[in-house]
Amino acid sequence: MRLPEEWPTDDAPRPIRAVWIPWPIAVICAPLLWFMPKRMGAHFGEVSWGTAFLAHVVWVVYGIGCIGIATECPEYGIVGYVTGRSRPPEASWPMGLGEVARAPMALLARELNNKTRRAKDIWEGLALFIVVELGVMLLALSLAPYATAGERFRRLYLRCWRLTLWATTSLAAFGVVLQALVLAFNESGHLSQQAIAEALWLVVPLYVAWFAWVWICSGLRYAGPAEGPAWESRPPLCNRCGYRLTGLGVRDRCPECGTAVVVSLPAFRQPPAFATAASWWGRAEGYWQTFSGGLFRHGFFGQVAIRGGHSYARRFVIWLCVVSGILMVVIFLVTYGLLLTCNPQLEDAFTHSGPTKLHIADPDTMLALLATPVVAPVGFILLIGLSSVLAARFRKMPFQGCVTIAFYHSGWLIVLAGCEVLVMAFLMWADQVHPVQGSVWLPVLGGVPAPVLLTLGCHLLPLGVLLTGIGRLVRSWRRARFAHC
Repeated sequence: MRLPEEWPTDDAPRPIRAVWIPWPIAVICAPLLWFMPKRMGAHFGEVSWGTAFLAHVVWVVYGIGCIGIATECPEYGIVGYVTGRSRPPEASWPMGLGEVARAPMALLARELNNKTRRAKDIWEGLALFIVVELGVMLLALSLAPYATAGERFRRLYLRCWRLTLWATTSLAAFGVVLQALVLAFNESGHLSQQAIAEALWLVVPLYVAWFAWVWICSGLRYAGPAEGPAWESRPPLCNRCGYRLTGLGVRDRCPECGTAVVVSLPAFRQPPAFATAASWWGRAEGYWQTFSGGLFRHGFFGQVAIRGGHSYARRFVIWLCVVSGILMVVIFLVTYGLLLTCNPQLEDAFTHSGPTKLHIADPDTMLALLATPVVAPVGFILLIGLSSVLAARFRKMPFQGCVTIAFYHSGWLIVLAGCEVLVMAFLMWADQVHPVQGSVWLPVLGGVPAPVLLTLGCHLLPLGVLLTGIGRLVRSWRRARFAHC
């Protein structure tokens, strides 16, 4: 068997056909994306820019009004009207559905009238609007590694930007759910800050997780033209040196570096172990094999599927972020228990030391522990996505293949987070049990406070782990730079 001029492109993704949605219907039907993001994301992603921006502004402004209703007068919201808890205004007639629907905008109009009486206030509002939109653009940049289908990066980013604009329309749902929880926690009938705080502690983590689900799932299907690296022809190249292997047999070796041709065949690269497992136990075992292979196995990136393996890598990194959030809570509880076991007097120090209050029975601490497994994975997803984009822009590989390797390499995040938690626990223990005082004289810096020197010295461990992970990632990219299969 002789290698052909080009590999067949049968494995290239097939774009779906987007349904045309007129602009007024698209704005009104935005809630369909909230509950069916994977099915509707491809269609909303092809809607015109004007429609997407209009829907973003209308629904976000209305959502801010719903949040204001929840924090000031939840009885006048849509939830209060549906449940029969709405109070009639000073007029003799009861509130109608139209008045309830207009209440968020009326509240915003009143607040704007009270707070924009000077030109300075208007400029500050415009500056805040620009900052928010820049944040949306940065958020869209983080979505690109998860939503790529192999198209060119410019079209990918514009699609992610539109989808992020559509995902922000879910803020209205956040405001409505907040109204319901404030009414549920407000048993006395008089609005209390405690009821608002309890509702926020519960609804914010859930909304962050739900928004991330809508945001990522909306980009899983592609409806654009079949143009980009995923659909371009690819010649058979040596997996090690990039020499063109056209005309050679599968039993031959590369004339340039002597690597066996069979190593560069598409069939040589296979999906990771967790992607081919048939049972939940097999998936857990395969996940551990993929995790340890990306961290420690030297030939892992020379055998795992790069082209066509992006969906497996995306699933791997999302589960990794979820597990990382749970491990953060576990590590904190274990560290807290070990510190109190070694020195029971630390409980009084943690409880009454002001800013360092960390008592496990404190309500704020318990709520923070409950919110961490929900919010932390979303933060990790954003961090990995943004760092993957920034790193991939400096590589000559196709974007999709570059982020696939970065996703499999993200296991270093758990190692880095674990080292950082251990360092912080040690510094907390040293501050409470054996406080370091005085200063150390250094030739160039002079007298350096000993606590600062101790902190910097302890953080050399996470810094070493970070540099090691970056170095191994660069080597993995170099090892797979010719992996067009």
